Amino acid sequence: MKKRNLFAVVAMLSVFLLSAGTAFAVYGVNDLVPGRDVLTPIVCEGTVDAAGQNPVLSGMDTLFAIAEKDGAKGDFFELSGKDGKYVVCADLYVFDSRSERRYDDVYCWTAFDVVTDSCSAIIKRMSSVGRLAMQTSENGKNLFAGYVGVVQRDSGISNSLNNRFVPWAYLTDLNKGFASPMGAPTAEAGTSVFNDLGEDGGSIAVAAESIYPRMFIMNERVESFNWWMLLLGRNQYTVLSLPAFNRYLDCQVCDEQENCDSETIPIPDELNIINVRDNVPAVAIPACFGAPACPIAGFARCTIREEGATFTDPAVAITGTANYAPLDPLAPSDYYSLYGYSYQRAAESTAALSWDVIQEIHRVYCSGVPSGSSGEGNEAPCSASTP
Repeated sequence: MKKRNLFAVVAMLSVFLLSAGTAFAVYGVNDLVPGRDVLTPIVCEGTVDAAGQNPVLSGMDTLFAIAEKDGAKGDFFELSGKDGKYVVCADLYVFDSRSERRYDDVYCWTAFDVVTDSCSAIIKRMSSVGRLAMQTSENGKNLFAGYVGVVQRDSGISNSLNNRFVPWAYLTDLNKGFASPMGAPTAEAGTSVFNDLGEDGGSIAVAAESIYPRMFIMNERVESFNWWMLLLGRNQYTVLSLPAFNRYLDCQVCDEQENCDSETIPIPDELNIINVRDNVPAVAIPACFGAPACPIAGFARCTIREEGATFTDPAVAITGTANYAPLDPLAPSDYYSLYGYSYQRAAESTAALSWDVIQEIHRVYCSGVPSGSSGEGNEAPCSASTP
């Protein structure tokens, strides 16, 4: 075939493929697109001093940066002290792992500006009460943990609420030589930071029926671990004076030799940090674990379950990240969101052999929520059932 004819065929195929269908960002999908608002978990290592007043920070930290991509002067509605330029501003809301609001601030961008912040810097700016509420521990590490929502302000003028923000986040532990990018979800057309963490103003959730996190623990060193971090759109249900619902991951945990066993992992909070080593069944731990090149490795197949009682329904069962309408009449949608990360850290005898990585967790979406899957097997029913 002559070269010019080959080029012509390639060109025609390109036109055909492009005309066959165009990929669009879809509400209800955790896709990497610019958004109106930004969400991200934050984790940093530290504690407070003996008086309980001042933070003592070291080790792990979450850094994030948010760029303004539009740069259209007509959308910038505040004249600020940033060199006397017009800016677009957003409110920063900081929540603890139980979704209690602990700190507020304001970010402002000039055209094409980038604003940066970190978990450690936010903890320093918080009140002592807020800091105490953010405290938790995992793997013997004292941590501050929660999540942030960056919500664009509405000026009331045309295009003021564009999908203008592009975020990046990183989980770092620089003194030990670790740093990994961590996706910071954007909410197209805005989110509801006070409710389901969805898109389109909170009316459409980034829902999940089940998730498939990676499991990898290199060795028994203190700094080798695997966390699954789940940011959900709400805590487990609590109905007045009744006991709280039990929300959990119903998992089959499998090693790479197809040895599997069941594990039930509680996920009561909006932000759940799960130490995977505590949830590995004995069948998935190799006899040589601890020896060189003999890690715990595999994955889990987990369905989100929630069970409890109300005053009228003694046995409510919820599959996936579905809201139970009789309990939540003010919920912006029938579902709530889930954002998941698997953080794997492998510490070896030298820094050159050590590594870490963060992977977003795969999911099956809830059917009935726009997911862009076109019925291709990536949806499953999420619902609440009663007797």
